[in-house]
Amino acid sequence: MTFTTIDLFCGAGGLTEGFGRAGYECVFATDFDQQAIETFSYNHPSVPVWAGDIGDLRSETILSKSGLSAGEVDVLMGGPPCQGFSLAGPRLSEDPKNYLFLEFLRTARLIRPKFLLFENVPGIMSWSNGAVVQALQYEITLLGYHVTTAILDAHEFGVPQARKRFILVASRDRDDFDFPEPTHQIDCQNVPLAGSPTPSVTVESAISDLPMLQQGEGSEVLEHRGQYKTEYQLARRGIRNPGKIFNHRATRHSENVTYRYSLIPPGKDNKSKVDPVSWTGLGQC
Repeated sequence: MTFTTIDLFCGAGGLTEGFGRAGYECVFATDFDQQAIETFSYNHPSVPVWAGDIGDLRSETILSKSGLSAGEVDVLMGGPPCQGFSLAGPRLSEDPKNYLFLEFLRTARLIRPKFLLFENVPGIMSWSNGAVVQALQYEITLLGYHVTTAILDAHEFGVPQARKRFILVASRDRDDFDFPEPTHQIDCQNVPLAGSPTPSVTVESAISDLPMLQQGEGSEVLEHRGQYKTEYQLARRGIRNPGKIFNHRATRHSENVTYRYSLIPPGKDNKSKVDPVSWTGLGQC
């Protein structure tokens, strides 16, 4: 039996990739960004996609492209744009993207999936004094779903990045959903912790096979020498188009940004080697 997913705000396809590796089949995906859709389709060529404003997307389109009827979809998932909710941004209340979560609710109401999965930055919990999350949970409950939420850190599940996300899972029939326990330890000295014996994935183990770039260097398509140093690297790049990597470009930062993160004084050679740990607080756990 194959479980099905529909991916709203699909971007490059991170959720579809993860669910696919767990045995799910994505039957429809949509995003406003044409380049994101092109990337999604490159990695998931068999999935029907729709590019455009989700406010113009009708349930009839979703169901006809997916080949399913209302109530048959197993998981409706999506992560609406998070810039307005992020603590790293200005959190502008008038940003229209802040209200795209309503389109997620509208779609859920129309196609009635068995499960909902909604993800966003943790800042969504405090935006407008928590009104967004409260409204989201309230409306989903009115639709007949049982709601469970958590903040998960990707670093604790084998991702080489400290990346926390607000996750909401809702079920039509179950009220006993449990989020998974961390699979990787997070001790900064990489010492196994009780109950979590798998070492964290470091940035070095994830990207040390990529060509070394200086500021402003790189290309949309580069040749990869095919020499993988870790199983993580082989799993991520060996299964794609061997010999090629995409979008490997380095940003050309301003002198102030360079100084902030590398202790290279403005006007000095940006290729100078420094020890970032010498800066108090940087490189510490």
